[in-house]
Amino acid sequence: MVVLQAELERVKVENLRLRDMLNQVNNNYSALQMHVMSLMHDQSRRRFRRRWTSRTTTVEERWWSPGSSWISV
Repeated sequence: MVVLQAELERVKVENLRLRDMLNQVNNNYSALQMHVMSLMHDQSRRRFRRRWTSRTTTVEERWWSPGSSWISV
């Protein structure tokens, strides 16, 4: 009986350790997921700005060229 109680105690301790490890893995995964989402959002914003800037430049170039009058398209 003493042997079984000692084994049960050992298993309880191991379960607690494993539960803590699992919680840490879950926390790390959540933090990594948030970081990846943040990077994707920033990348999307940069792409949008780059497209908007290139479109704005294109529109300005269509309507006006430096050193000349307004151009009718």
